[in-house]
Amino acid sequence: MSSSGYDVQQVCLNGHQITPSARTNPHLTKPRCPCCGEKTIMACPTCDAPIRGRCRVHGVVATRRIPVPTHCHACGAAYPWRRSAIVAAIAALETELGGRIPSEVIALIWLIGAETARTEMAALQLRRMLRVLGQPAYDTTVKLVADVTSETARTILQMKQP
Repeated sequence: MSSSGYDVQQVCLNGHQITPSARTNPHLTKPRCPCCGEKTIMACPTCDAPIRGRCRVHGVVATRRIPVPTHCHACGAAYPWRRSAIVAAIAALETELGGRIPSEVIALIWLIGAETARTEMAALQLRRMLRVLGQPAYDTTVKLVADVTSETARTILQMKQP
């Protein structure tokens, strides 16, 4: 376990959790994901900080499910599974809209993927741009990017929880 009070989580590059306690239970780690066969990691590829796993407080082990994080707690970079999900959502949107998605919309989709100071403004701008494209484009975008947006953006864009 790391000195921060967190164990290390092992996750595959597609975002499947292997174990939330890789240091405490190394026998649970795997070089490849049993769900998809992808390589697994235990540290941020950008800054090499361990992926935070199960928390231990005063010797008590938390039993609740530990979610797979979307961004590194140390450097803020999106983990590979988050980047892949956003790229896939953008590609699906481009396909659905016949390749006519404005580059500004793509930039805004990246911005609404995390809770930051710019998330609310980016979501408002995206909503305005999509309304100009028309209701079908708006509905398609909401459907395709709902699972890669932050909670703030979901509220502004009136998206249902994925």
